[in-house]
Amino acid sequence: MIIVDTSSKVDKVTDHRASAERRPDCVVYDHTCGEKYGLNASLADFFIEFKTNIHHDPFVRGGNTFLRDTVKGIETRGQITSYATLLLGAQYRTHVFCILVVKDYARLIRWDRAGAVVTEAIYYDDERHLFDFFIRYDRAGREVRGHDSTVRLASSCEMEKARMFIEKGSTDPLLSITIESNCYVVPYPRSQPKIPVGRWTRASIAYDVKRDKCVLLKDSWRLLLAGIQAEGKTYATLHSHKVPNIPHCSVSGDVGDELYHKSQTDALVDKYPHLKSPSQFIPVRHYRLVLDDIGTKLQDFRSGHEVVKAVHSALLGKLAKHWQSLNTS
Repeated sequence: MIIVDTSSKVDKVTDHRASAERRPDCVVYDHTCGEKYGLNASLADFFIEFKTNIHHDPFVRGGNTFLRDTVKGIETRGQITSYATLLLGAQYRTHVFCILVVKDYARLIRWDRAGAVVTEAIYYDDERHLFDFFIRYDRAGREVRGHDSTVRLASSCEMEKARMFIEKGSTDPLLSITIESNCYVVPYPRSQPKIPVGRWTRASIAYDVKRDKCVLLKDSWRLLLAGIQAEGKTYATLHSHKVPNIPHCSVSGDVGDELYHKSQTDALVDKYPHLKSPSQFIPVRHYRLVLDDIGTKLQDFRSGHEVVKAVHSALLGKLAKHWQSLNTS
């Protein structure tokens, strides 16, 4: 691993104004990624943040909460949350780690789409847990580190074909995503000023390698709650009842295995029932679908008539779905 001082660096790939305020003290890279000097959220493995005063620690031990409610504690909590969002948003990750060093102790934090797991204070001069983490992380495979095994850098041939349909004129590298043995080429994701938990739906115009055409690929984390069915099944139901003006869903399903592509934070809530209600941590599962129909961006509409026509078509589909539900109930 390579540890880089990024406290005065601006992220090279994030294209929004908030990037200027998101500068982790250090970022850890794999030595093979080629980044040795700057802050590049699309390549970073995890970040390290340093604080010199315990009042900056956002967590406390004991009592009915582990969240420190001081101004500095709240600021630090928001700060490290924004850094986790930066990495989770700029990459296809199942989870991400970080290290918070406060004076003479450290905390390890693991983030996924359901929340974050935080260790107790590790006094690194007397305990070896922090060093064990570095050693184990360095030896761990990419999936264990949180990298999505279904995503890779697209080949030069795939990029060449894809640029005829997407990212025309760009020289930025592209990614290849596998769904049920089918490959789709997409641009790198862009981090947005969100929170790191939730559905995190990301829609991309993608190049379908097998069918040599453009499609819309949606990457998300579906809620594992009773009564909420996967979006692909909803499309299948609508098409089976001949509901008009519905996009055709060609591929859909869960991604990867449940060890890495299912949230783990919610599974630990029962160990600490006095801290938070289990209902506040909703389990999620990594999910993707492909739509063969690509909509037009609102700013690309040529007239108000086109907008009205689009809304009218959507309403017809909505009404048909409503009447069908009444007839089957």
